[in-house]
Amino acid sequence: MSSWLDQLKEPVLKAQDLSVIMKTREIDAVLQKLERGTRHTIEYIMKIIYKLKPLDDDMLTKIYEKLLSYLTHQWVVIDSFKDMSTSWSMSTRDSIMDTETKEHWTEMKKNQALALYTFFIRLQETIDEKFSAQSNDKTENQK
Repeated sequence: MSSWLDQLKEPVLKAQDLSVIMKTREIDAVLQKLERGTRHTIEYIMKIIYKLKPLDDDMLTKIYEKLLSYLTHQWVVIDSFKDMSTSWSMSTRDSIMDTETKEHWTEMKKNQALALYTFFIRLQETIDEKFSAQSNDKTENQK
């Protein structure tokens, strides 16, 4: 998945998508307002992250920083790190800035990055609940 994200020529989440995420509170309402391809891409990636669990909070935050940076073509920095050198965006920016594809990336505004991160955390919680419920249903049906 990482190599696929690295090859994206256009951001998956465009300015209008970020605006919808910033203005809309309900997860389902946001997803319905996104283009179908964008919505399906995000849902698919979130299912992959679900299958990676359990992950500690720092690792999950690094995954989200990288994912959101690639999906938006902006440097997304999550300020939850006590030591910013552990941030994926902060630690890798200089090492990959010389590549043509990322030289146009700018740093996302902190309030926008926080809103995007919060949306993805809430979406992940929704997906986690859905898959947990499905898993419980399968267990109940096998009895």
